[in-house]
Formats: sequence, C-alpha cells, structure tokens
Amino acid sequence: MRKTIILMLLAIFIVMAKAQQVIQGYIISIEDNKVYLDVTSPKVVVGDVLSVYSDAGYIIHPVTKKKIKKEGSIIADLEIIEVNNDYSVATIYPEDAIKKLKLGMTAQMPELTQEMKEAIEKEQEAELANEAELVFDNPENFTTAEQVIQWHLKSTGLDKMAANPPRSYLIETKATTINKKGKTVSVTHITRIVDIMSSSVYTKADVTLVVALKNLEVSSSSVVSNGIGWLKEGKKKAKPLDNYRIKEIIRGIDIIKDFTCKGYTCTLYGDLVVDGKSCFELVFSNNVKSCIDKNTGLIVAKSSVGEFRKIGILSTKVEKSLAMEKVIAYRQFGDYMLPSMTQTELDNGFLVKTEILQFVSNYPVKDSQFTKEALSGIK
Repeated sequence: MRKTIILMLLAIFIVMAKAQQVIQGYIISIEDNKVYLDVTSPKVVVGDVLSVYSDAGYIIHPVTKKKIKKEGSIIADLEIIEVNNDYSVATIYPEDAIKKLKLGMTAQMPELTQEMKEAIEKEQEAELANEAELVFDNPENFTTAEQVIQWHLKSTGLDKMAANPPRSYLIETKATTINKKGKTVSVTHITRIVDIMSSSVYTKADVTLVVALKNLEVSSSSVVSNGIGWLKEGKKKAKPLDNYRIKEIIRGIDIIKDFTCKGYTCTLYGDLVVDGKSCFELVFSNNVKSCIDKNTGLIVAKSSVGEFRKIGILSTKVEKSLAMEKVIAYRQFGDYMLPSMTQTELDNGFLVKTEILQFVSNYPVKDSQFTKEALSGIK
C-alpha cells in the first residue's frame, strides 16, 4: 500500500518535475528477483523508486525531417532497498516485470524538490499511522487463530515470506549448553545451506566440548541430494548416510514452513501470562504451542505439547508440555524479524542458549555444493 501511494505521488509530480534534473542509473545485474543499479548515495536513498521505460522509438517530423524520440511507457518500478559504495539493490514492481528487464537498461526518477519530498513524507507517515492502527490496536478483539497468526506475520515482516517463499536459504546458528553450576559444557556452531526446491542440504557442524577444563573440538559435515547422502566426520573419509538419517535431515529443512505457520492447522487455545507478558496461546497440528505477545505480535515462547482430549467444545490437556523455549531477543534479517536468541531449560536442569547468527533467504546455490566432494569445503 505504501509503495502504491509513493508511485501515485510520483505520477502526479512527474509533470512538475520535467524541468528538474533527472537521476539515472543503468541495470548492471539481475539476481534473485532483484536489480542491481550503478547509482548510489547521495543520489538515491533506501525507499526511492526509479522507473524503467520501454523503448518507443522515434517519429520523423514531416517538414523538418527531425527525429523526435517518443515517450516510452513504464514497464517496471524499482524500489531501492540497499545502497552500497558502488551500487544499489532494488526490488521490482510488479514482480513479473523482471521478464522485460535487461542488462544495460536505464532506470530514472526526477530529482524532487523539497516541497515534493515533504508531501511524500507526509503520505508515508499517514500510511504508517493507518497500518499501526490496523495491526496493533485490535488484538484484544481477536477471536480466531488465523487473526493472531496474520498479526504475527505482519508484525515480523514474515507475511512477505509467506506470500513469496524463498527457494533457498543459508542459516548459521550457535547453541551453547550450560550446566546447573553455570559452566559451559558445549558450544555447537552449525552452518546449513538448503535448496528447498530440490530438497538438497549442505550442513557443517563444529562442536566444542569442555571436558576436564579442556576443549575437545569435533567437526562434521554432510550433504543430501537426490535421495543420497554423505557424512564426513573430522579427517575421516566420507561415508554414505542411511535412509533413516537422510529422511530426518530432509524433514528438518523446511524452517520456512515453521516461520510462516503454513501447512499446519491451528487452534486459539486461550490466554496465558509468560514472564509477565499477556499472550495468546496457539496450539498447532504438529503439537507445538506458541505464546504470542498481545502487545507486540512477537513470539514469547514455544514448546512441544502432549496430546489433547476433546470434550464437547472444550480441549483438555492429558499430558504436560515438554521443555519450553523462551525467546530472549529478536533481530532483523533482511526483510524479516526473527527470534535471534532463545533459551531452553532441559529436564536435567541444563540450559541451552541458541542464537541465529545469519539468515539469508534466496541464497545462491549450485549443484556442486551438495556433492560428496563438497564435504572438504563448499565448492
């Protein structure tokens, strides 16, 4: 909606801007549904929109024989989402216009006067205020699980992921296990590259075990592709993975499904308080319970739950919840806000702190990353 308003304002100002200087850049690359332009700061900032026009050719003046360039129509608008030293990155609107874009095409926008900029800023502020009212003022009135889920997705930007799921991703995590005495007993660092479309996975795991005040380093890497898997532990030779292990790895790769709550049925079980925060309690068909803060729309805690016994319109637990994973912090990863730090208290009293160090959606992948040879390093 906000993008539409900006584009409408630019259309209104376009006539006024004819006499203004035009900011122009060339398309130098098209990757992962994004456009790279050779224009950078201070000419453009994040949020600017440049237009790409079709080539309409020329007409010849019948008397003077002068060539007159015809005005082309807009085939795509490019919204700047990242500005670097030598280039900028932009998203494409509409998305299917990517088929019409080619390297070397020009994208341009009028250099707006201060008056025009202030008008756009006012419209943006008004739209943000409207969105805030829609998203945050009504949670107490929610009566269905779907309302709560959509509110959560909107609050975290994951609605974009749900609407346009990535084809691949890279995720890097670190898990630290702490015993009852507050001593670190292990640190596990995992990097995983996943091609969702082909169910291919590359995993690199480095584990540090603290044994008798000494650090023991253990490393392993694995790949799965086309139903075949390989495992390499330390300096040993790679060995085939059995079918059970392959299925387990593939089953755990679709974190996009978990992030966006897609593919599960869900029940709004009720309200509860977690660490002083009033929350919605959602129970999903995969036996996961999520507690979503009524004030922010963010997940406060998650846990696996026991079975449920239905009595009329009521649902009654027959087993206790397992270990609860509490969300300590959220962090922005590109367009998405994810629970970057969580902690879980285990039945033995140990504490596991897990941190997402890196998450990159639509990470560039290639077949050679998911081969036996890749176990000695990403190729």
